[in-house]
Amino acid sequence: MNSPTSSPDPAPTDPVPAWRRLWAAYQRLRGSPWFTALAGTPRHRFTDSDWLRLDTLPDISPVLITGGLVNLVMICGLLASSVPVHHHAEVFVLLLAPSLLSWPFFKQLWRRPTTGRLYGSIVGLTPIVILVVVLAKVFGPHWVDDDHLAVFLHDINVRVLVLILTMAYAMSILTIWRNEFLADWLHDQALYERNQALAHHLSSAQIQPHFLFNSLASLQHWVDQSDPRASPMLKSLTGYLRATLPLFDRTSLKVGEEMEAVVRYLEVMQARLGRKLSYSCELSEASREASLPPGVLLTLVENAVEHGVQAQLSGGEVRIEARFDATDGLVLDVMDNGMGPPPGQAEHRVEHDLVSAEQERQGGVGLRNSRWRLHQAFGDRASLKLLPRDEGGCCARIQVRP
Repeated sequence: MNSPTSSPDPAPTDPVPAWRRLWAAYQRLRGSPWFTALAGTPRHRFTDSDWLRLDTLPDISPVLITGGLVNLVMICGLLASSVPVHHHAEVFVLLLAPSLLSWPFFKQLWRRPTTGRLYGSIVGLTPIVILVVVLAKVFGPHWVDDDHLAVFLHDINVRVLVLILTMAYAMSILTIWRNEFLADWLHDQALYERNQALAHHLSSAQIQPHFLFNSLASLQHWVDQSDPRASPMLKSLTGYLRATLPLFDRTSLKVGEEMEAVVRYLEVMQARLGRKLSYSCELSEASREASLPPGVLLTLVENAVEHGVQAQLSGGEVRIEARFDATDGLVLDVMDNGMGPPPGQAEHRVEHDLVSAEQERQGGVGLRNSRWRLHQAFGDRASLKLLPRDEGGCCARIQVRP
């Protein structure tokens, strides 16, 4: 009878070295706000790609440089004020010189606010401190008599030490503040790009599915009936799909380029609606070169056809006009001769995140999305308004001021 064999004990795992545990604890501590406050070091680390983006930021402004110099002169003046009056100038220059020599360190910390640069800058001040102390000991006997030499040298050493500690503290504060500023800037840029990508995705999804389904259904019916309208419509629909491709992979598009998609869209709708739809386009050459977020113009034209033309039994007209000049910038109008804006919405600026049910029925969601994307691209320089026309109908006006 075979005796049961016991399974071997599992091999003991190697314990984590103490230095690794200490290093892991240090890394956790280093990321906490308390460590930043107590150690006086920045807490954010940046990658090489982050630095490439941060290098595009402007350098130190003259206003900050002037403010720093004024504060530096005041500090040196206060430290020199307690020595005999006839030695104020010498001590002031002796204190100011190392401060000015530290300027390259401050400039490097402004551009690269890292812990390594901070410690390197403080260490770099050491030779300057030694130089100032040596100069004080060499020239001190020429400034004061033997009876006051010891007191003078002691005082100058203390003053230089206070100045250096002040400069080191200022470097630490500058590094932490600048580090936080750059981290916030990167976060805001990432959020902006994410919003742009979301807006672009929404604009791409805004190509109306029912437009394609209805167009294909009409096309199939005409093909089955050997209707001569099938071939021109197929050509226009193919051109429309080809012209809308840039809407999916571009963040900005020239007005002239998007007009290709608009014209193809109007051709398809005219083939479907027949005499119920007429359209005209009048754009200056300068306006064709202006850029807008992709799909904004097409959205306005779709709204004009749906709510200004198809809503009327007799049909209607869509007119597109655009101009560009140094005074008004880009002004682009999409007009129809339909029922006009909803009651009470005359000259309504489409700038709110919430829209009423009536506005939503009248295409308010598309207008809201277009307004938001214009704001993302141009800020307060851009506006989108719904205006009533004197002859009846609605005018959707985009303006991008210079």
